[in-house]
Amino acid sequence: MDRQVRSRWLYGTPSFLEHDGYWKRAPSDPDVTPEEYDQVYHEFDAFISHRIAASRGSSAVFPDVPYYFRGNFTGDRTQQLDFRDFSELTPEFVRELQAELEHVRGGMWRIIIWAWTPEELIVVYPNVVCIDTALSEAEQDARVSEVARRQVARDARREDERQARIARVRPLLRDAYGDARASDKLAYLVHAEGGSGKDDGRVWMWLIHPSDSNRIYLNEYRTQPYAQTWETFYLLPDASLVTKRRDAPDEAVLLVLWGFTEGEEHSLTLQRGLETIELPCPPLDAPGR
Repeated sequence: MDRQVRSRWLYGTPSFLEHDGYWKRAPSDPDVTPEEYDQVYHEFDAFISHRIAASRGSSAVFPDVPYYFRGNFTGDRTQQLDFRDFSELTPEFVRELQAELEHVRGGMWRIIIWAWTPEELIVVYPNVVCIDTALSEAEQDARVSEVARRQVARDARREDERQARIARVRPLLRDAYGDARASDKLAYLVHAEGGSGKDDGRVWMWLIHPSDSNRIYLNEYRTQPYAQTWETFYLLPDASLVTKRRDAPDEAVLLVLWGFTEGEEHSLTLQRGLETIELPCPPLDAPGR
């Protein structure tokens, strides 16, 4: 479908690639309200919570669950299901989702299963599954399994890259804990390298601040040039790292890994209101610190 002729609303069963704007099953469907959206989200969330508890036990809690509904209001009858573990995405699970959709508000809802490329987004309707196009029942199982395999392989590559990044910066963490505790605002470490693959041309920066009641939350800052938060940890006195997903030990400090595209400027500026913090960065492949 030509983008120029697409309207604000799209009807029927479009795939993600065919979609541009809000969606309704039919033009006669009433507009969704935030109250209906929240109620349906809780219905779907209860469904997957029960499903996870049946397979893993009732102790599984966010963020350790393998999949979850995002619950963000989209303005139409679409709920987004995100997977932390794509090995849990199976054709049988998709059929369970379709069965749930049939009983929700007269089949007026759909579910988007988030993947990392638009061509692999799965759009689940009560009567059909779309990936890059609507699939027949014979095609559905094979395509869903293919998407799951690709995402599992992608996540494995990303985890390898993550562990390699952590290994490269570990030598810089020896004195980081003391620097953070001695700082009244931000202590920081810098490390620049060419890397390989998607790491090419990135500058890695560790920003640290004390984990106490007066700490500064880095996500409140705007960055120039734009910086991406790659990972957040808690750093302990012995330079060991604890994932941010767990409760912080009392003696921990917060450690955030940032990256931004290498350019002519070798600095990062953080701004929050009238406050500005300039963080110098060494040239690419400099020793760092």
